[in-house]
Amino acid sequence: MVAVELEGEGRSVLRPDVDLRRTVGWFTTYYPVPLACATGLGALAQLDAVHNTLKSVPHYGIGYGLLRYVYAPTGRVLGAQRTPDIHFRYAGVIPELPSGDAPVQFDSDMTLPVREPIPGMGHAIELRVYRFGGSLHLDWWYDTRRIPAATAEALERTFPLALSALIQEAIAAEHTEHDDSEIVGEPEAGALVDLSSMDAG
Repeated sequence: MVAVELEGEGRSVLRPDVDLRRTVGWFTTYYPVPLACATGLGALAQLDAVHNTLKSVPHYGIGYGLLRYVYAPTGRVLGAQRTPDIHFRYAGVIPELPSGDAPVQFDSDMTLPVREPIPGMGHAIELRVYRFGGSLHLDWWYDTRRIPAATAEALERTFPLALSALIQEAIAAEHTEHDDSEIVGEPEAGALVDLSSMDAG
């Protein structure tokens, strides 16, 4: 089990009648989520487990902040828990704007890979994922007080390989499931044909 602190969308609302277009600020949420990482579990099963866990979080995680910081009885209990070592934020899609066609331009450095050692962070590792230019980008930072340089270098080296292996395994497993369903379906279809012909006789 791995505990991850997720950062929610900054403009999420629970009520459709609330209009945030004329407001200023970033209404984000922070909430911990336990993710199961069982050994021996296939890639598809792992992805499904993570997906179902994230899908089960109610109200964009806003309730955790209320219980942690507003309601005193639960605040004492939740405040005694250790903050997860990993912080994750999905920043969404960064639009590609035509050159010279907008009053605000994105800095070209924004799309460069980032790996920075920052002492004194709130988490051992912080991850930011976003889509830009048709590609998925990952920026990450680590706390040099808790993550040795050798560990950070090993993570940098092995993470792309592990991610690629996970994707390939999930794709292969999905194709296998489709092939199995087709094989199982053929005899069933044949049996229906045989039974219908017998009834007709």
